[in-house]
Amino acid sequence: MLRHAGVLRVVAAFALALVARVSGDAETRALVDHVVAEGGAFHASQEVKLLGPGYRGIVATSHIEDGSILARIPWALIVAGDDTCTCAKLASKRLVERTEADADTPYASHLAGYDARLPCAWPESAKAAIADLPPRDWDRHAQWFERGCLMRPPTNAETRAMYLTVARAGGGKGVIFLAPIYDLYNHRNGRYHNTHIEVRPHDAVIVKASRAIRAGEEIYNSCGGAARKALVPRLCRVAATPRPRRGYS
Repeated sequence: MLRHAGVLRVVAAFALALVARVSGDAETRALVDHVVAEGGAFHASQEVKLLGPGYRGIVATSHIEDGSILARIPWALIVAGDDTCTCAKLASKRLVERTEADADTPYASHLAGYDARLPCAWPESAKAAIADLPPRDWDRHAQWFERGCLMRPPTNAETRAMYLTVARAGGGKGVIFLAPIYDLYNHRNGRYHNTHIEVRPHDAVIVKASRAIRAGEEIYNSCGGAARKALVPRLCRVAATPRPRRGYS
């Protein structure tokens, strides 16, 4: 169990212990520690775990009650824009190029090790493996970013920022955002989906338990409602990945 001496504080309003349990790499531990130190929260009955090679997730370590706040990410740590284009541009400066004074953060370091490439940037052999899968327009994000967002060819940093935004961003209340911890919750719908996201612009992104969560159960976000038609093709359009997950962590 990680302890950040001198900066852990009790958030009575949320009745959460600001203690992060992380069984993984040092960068992930530093990331969660940083969010907590900056006034965020991470429920003590969950931990970030390495679930496979390069595959992280968040798992309940003991029973979590319905409605419990699992994580609170302060707005100051979030990269947000009014639309996907704006978010990607800001992400390029703050998370990839790190040109802003406060951009050298644990979140930026964490994302630096993430392979965010979308199918349009895969090797030809990998593209061939998905050639017959719908929707077959694997380069649509790259085309949109160049022709509909930047109106010019992107730099390498901008392209990477776009990949990160498409693969990891959340949205709500009129904003598109990239947020630490939020994107460590893997995607899964149906009976496995057990969280609810509250977006409070200029305050925080809050992850809550949408039902009781059993000890040992993985905690899942959702990047699309299960009731929507053609869900799998829609998800593939957004963030197709050869790994058995959304590509969040």
